[in-house]
Amino acid sequence: DDALLARMTAHGRRDVRRAVRNGIDVEVVDPADPTFAAEHHAQVRQAFARRDQQPSFGVERVEALLRHLGPTGDLLALRARTPGGEVAATGLFPGRAGGPAELWMAASDRTHERLLPNEALLWAAMREWRDRGAVRLELGGGRHKAKYGGVVRRRLWVRCSRLAALETARDLARRVQRRRQRRA
Repeated sequence: DDALLARMTAHGRRDVRRAVRNGIDVEVVDPADPTFAAEHHAQVRQAFARRDQQPSFGVERVEALLRHLGPTGDLLALRARTPGGEVAATGLFPGRAGGPAELWMAASDRTHERLLPNEALLWAAMREWRDRGAVRLELGGGRHKAKYGGVVRRRLWVRCSRLAALETARDLARRVQRRRQRRA
């Protein structure tokens, strides 16, 4: 744990420790838990709604992920609870021992954000995947995740459309979406 904490920024270490002091308890969820998919998707919808967006997947995708990848041991489902037992955050982390693990999606209930459940969730994921033998945990984009001390990697994204107009429309849609996000 000390090695993981040492890689974090001072801000990251402080937030992880505050989440622990706030009494956030993170539990590993059995993929067969019938309530987890709905809880997780509801929190994801709430997170997207803050940006006036909707997730591109339904609860069925979360259920399918849990149903198919859960029994293999290559999926870590986590639930963070407040000291009062309320669900504060959930996350799904697929990965593999000897290989990388990844944050697929995590979200929290806005009413509990002051308790820092996301920090507790990511801290638990880091330790759990380390113990399972993963070589790294990919947290995805976002400057707010830099506090966890990872290496920033740029990913090459190549796409070629058969129709040039389709590529132009995609670029325009992406620029419009970025502007909307900046304004929000």
